[in-house]
Amino acid sequence: MSAGVGAVLTQVMVATGDPRRPWATGLAFDGDPTAKPVGGEGHRSAGAALAAIGPAAEIQKLAGPDTRLLTAAGRSLTLPVGATIGSQLALALDADGHVTGISLVSPT
Repeated sequence: MSAGVGAVLTQVMVATGDPRRPWATGLAFDGDPTAKPVGGEGHRSAGAALAAIGPAAEIQKLAGPDTRLLTAAGRSLTLPVGATIGSQLALALDADGHVTGISLVSPT
């Protein structure tokens, strides 16, 4: 049985920039996109590779027992220009631990 992805983000509307699939309600990451704070406004991270983009119900199926569950508390966010599967993305968190932003650390 698979250990699952490192983290999943749900309760979000992510503008993907893809006209075939303009919105997603879930993201999955290989690793923890909030780990290793490096400063900046709020809690920023060194990032983790984007593993999947899609409906929250499908993304949640990728979770395992050690997967970190993240929420954006219903926020709308935009996937950074140039971000694709495998891109290193970092997530910004508010004081309550909700995701407030997505930034591109490095493209694929």
